[in-house]
Amino acid sequence: MTVPVLFGKCIALTIAGAVAWQAADMMAATVLATPDVDLAARIEDGALMDQDALDRFDAAYPEARLDGLCDARIRRARVTIALARLDLAVAQGNLERQDGARVTALDTTRRLIACVPTDGNAWLRHAMVATSALGLTADVMESFAQADRLAPFEGWVLRGRLPFYADLASRGLEAFREPARRDFRLLVEFGMDRAGVVKAVQRWPDLFKETYLALLARMKERERRRHYAAADQVELDVGQPKRPGEIVPFLDPPGTGGVRP
Repeated sequence: MTVPVLFGKCIALTIAGAVAWQAADMMAATVLATPDVDLAARIEDGALMDQDALDRFDAAYPEARLDGLCDARIRRARVTIALARLDLAVAQGNLERQDGARVTALDTTRRLIACVPTDGNAWLRHAMVATSALGLTADVMESFAQADRLAPFEGWVLRGRLPFYADLASRGLEAFREPARRDFRLLVEFGMDRAGVVKAVQRWPDLFKETYLALLARMKERERRRHYAAADQVELDVGQPKRPGEIVPFLDPPGTGGVRP
């Protein structure tokens, strides 16, 4: 066997060993964090968590056992669990628990960002929690900017970002008014969540209604009718034709109403 061939085989064995070690390491991490991923999936599916259940989980599966582990799926699961704990503390009105849960949520989002710095949703979640803990500091505003840069058009991110931006804008924070309207326009243009669009207009009419009417005027007729139908479901007036049962004889002009999809 020649030296070059022997050298090549040694390199191949080294690479194969490294790949096998990495695969084994990933499998061990997955097994270790399976409870975390399972709980996060249940939370995201709408399962209701109580304080006792979360306390038992923390006692059985402490965060410390994952120290040094950089796995995006596992770190995202820990963020979901931490945010559920914070939401529960806020719902209970327990200020002491809120403070502790907020610190934990900030720590888990920082760990996720350190592991996956290109995750726009991680930056957004961190900024949301940091806003309640620290206020709108320069660092917090930069986190919002990072979220915008890294996930500008992802629909599942928009649905979380839009209400948060809209709420801040409605409280008079002008820096969030245009970002909220930008996200609203994107949500309308995606065309996949008309119910969410009309609910946003219904909740923040001063912020979105004028923009929505302008977007409706530019839509194709079929798409506009679909939005009208969604608005009808929540009894939101966006200038749609009246339904037959709403037409008042002798008061409404002839031709009032239209065909519903």
